[in-house]
Amino acid sequence: MNIRNILFSSLFLAVSASALISEDFCSNLCCKKITTTKTGLIGRQCAPFRPGSGAPSLLPEPSCPDQPLCCKIVLPGGKVGAGCSRIYF
Repeated sequence: MNIRNILFSSLFLAVSASALISEDFCSNLCCKKITTTKTGLIGRQCAPFRPGSGAPSLLPEPSCPDQPLCCKIVLPGGKVGAGCSRIYF
């Protein structure tokens, strides 16, 4: 399992757990822009922060935003994902 799958799985588990409480969830996420070498598409890769640590739980030395992103489950093109914003939905 590569790091991208691990990060996606972690985010998906957070989404699944939060969906039991409400449709939206808010969490501190560390996001970075990524470019896939095969397709050239630009996207984001995100990992959750450890509460109170200021550091993400899965990545040792990334540069991360200080403020939380608010995320909700979205279904673009029939695929489950998370739409994130710096404000609450």
